[in-house]
Amino acid sequence: MQTCSIVAELGDAYILGALEPAETRELEEHLDKCPPCRERLEASKRSPLTGKPLCKTILRNSCPTRPVAPTTATL
Repeated sequence: MQTCSIVAELGDAYILGALEPAETRELEEHLDKCPPCRERLEASKRSPLTGKPLCKTILRNSCPTRPVAPTTATL
């Protein structure tokens, strides 16, 4: 039986979808049985500044929906 440490160890990779299937199953089994860990993982998916989903915020900011005009700034 896994303890809550599995969330600390694998939580970030789980959010990013970078776990092996067996690790995903193991983590999800723990989350099904442990509401505090489930809440902690959900909270870590949100931006501490906006409360919005972090992955969507990162993707939206790094993948513009329209072309970005080239800059001509000089340093």
